Amino acid sequence: MQLTSKNVDRERDKLLFSIYKRLSQAYEKHGNYKEALKYDQLKDKVESRISDSQKYHEIKELNIKYETAEKELEISRLNKEFEAAQYRRILSITGFLLLTMLLATLFLYERTKKLKKSREALLMADRMKQKDLEHQAFYNETKQCLVRNYLDGLEAERIRLARELHDNVSNQLVVLKMEIERREKLHPIAQSVADLHTEVRNISHGLMPPVFQYATLSEIIKDYVYQQNLKGNILFTAVISPEDYNWETVPSELSIEVYRILQEAIGNAIRHAETGEVDIVLKVVDGILMLDIADNGKGFVVGEQKAGLGLRIIEERAEAINGTLEIQSEINKGTVVKLQVAL
Repeated sequence: MQLTSKNVDRERDKLLFSIYKRLSQAYEKHGNYKEALKYDQLKDKVESRISDSQKYHEIKELNIKYETAEKELEISRLNKEFEAAQYRRILSITGFLLLTMLLATLFLYERTKKLKKSREALLMADRMKQKDLEHQAFYNETKQCLVRNYLDGLEAERIRLARELHDNVSNQLVVLKMEIERREKLHPIAQSVADLHTEVRNISHGLMPPVFQYATLSEIIKDYVYQQNLKGNILFTAVISPEDYNWETVPSELSIEVYRILQEAIGNAIRHAETGEVDIVLKVVDGILMLDIADNGKGFVVGEQKAGLGLRIIEERAEAINGTLEIQSEINKGTVVKLQVAL
């Protein structure tokens, strides 16, 4: 520990006092009283200085104690004033809190009454909303059943017409063709009848639903595109992805509806769009089956004209399988029919 300069001086004086005292005693013992007196006087000066220093320190300590006592008294007084101010503040805060609690109680009471009325009104509104939802669900279910019955009836009518064309009209055309061929001059007419017979058979096959237990949706679409390209009037292309997708996992009921939507969309393009090309894209992404049919025909303004029978049938079939249908078209820029349905 490092000493202060005053402490060093005091220690030095004590050492000098001891040295002077011993020197004085030594000289007195040897009879050198002059030197003994000299060191005795130096000893007295050092002793006086030590005594003054001690008195200074005592006075200083007394002053420090006095100042400390005054500060303690002042601190005690300030503490009492602070405690009194705190007590007054606590009283004020307590009064304010009591008043606030009273006002809050009154406010909560009124608020509770209003909330009770609002809750009753909300419960009534929820009941009415629930009733509306039940009615809407019943309406949607009824509509779904009607659409399903309509499509089932349409499919049955297609099958009936296909059988009529194949069993009656087609057979009668064959008989008529054979009768005409017996007469040599009527050979051109026989060729026309043969062409008509082929067309009737194509219509019959188109009306009959595909046999999806023997072929997948992708295979039937590829065959359909191939058959359309044989006619040579319009160029059809089909892109199916992913190539390694297991199309056998697509339910046959869903495949039939998707195929019928494809037929209706292409039929509309052939009859109304004056198109030269039709592009078909069939793909599956993240469990969603997507079918796009795009033509480069004359197009139309979506929403400006009433939807024809073909578009209504497409919309109803998409709704029957819980799919989403989007039709994009512009004048002279063609039409795109987009179908999405979850697998």
